[in-house]
Amino acid sequence: KNAAIKDIQASLKARYPRMSMRELEVAARAKAGMSARLIAAELGIAETTVITHRNSAYARVGVKNLRELLLA
Repeated sequence: KNAAIKDIQASLKARYPRMSMRELEVAARAKAGMSARLIAAELGIAETTVITHRNSAYARVGVKNLRELLLA
């Protein structure tokens, strides 16, 4: 699981180098199918903070939602 997330994170970083480390961590986990609640628990941050980072990552990637991120 962690290896898959690291692979997704590396791919996102290569394609979107302006993403912050936290945006990469959150976006990779979202792309791997984790809910905001699970991401928050794993990263030790609030669920609302996860949503903020996820939305910021969407903006940097140029997508509007998780579905579009999955296709990016």
